[in-house]
Amino acid sequence: MRAFIVTAEDRPGTVARLTKAIAGRGIDLWGFAGVANGQSGLIALIGADDAGVRDALAELGVRALETELVTADIENRPGGMAEVAQRLADAGVNLLLITPVGMNGDRVTVAFGASDTGLLRRTLTD
Repeated sequence: MRAFIVTAEDRPGTVARLTKAIAGRGIDLWGFAGVANGQSGLIALIGADDAGVRDALAELGVRALETELVTADIENRPGGMAEVAQRLADAGVNLLLITPVGMNGDRVTVAFGASDTGLLRRTLTD
């Protein structure tokens, strides 16, 4: 599973344009996140078909930073995410993306993207 992180102008219709192009290819979005600052924004898209998402964005002329995602189930309690974040920081993991992708009982499934996926995976599984 990969995430496609797009830098875009902060204006009405940006998210609609991207998601419509992906939907037009029959691709389900499993996750997405976004943040904007009034000038520009970042939009992370996670789809059921990585190649299809890549092609849909390319067809729009949109470049994206791709990152492989590693998921982890984190206890849903105060400090649960802080403990994982500290473990990643202590290991020198440079995070590109953190987004929840599911929930099961008292655990949250979080997808992480990092500049070094191997180090991320090793740190999360230790």
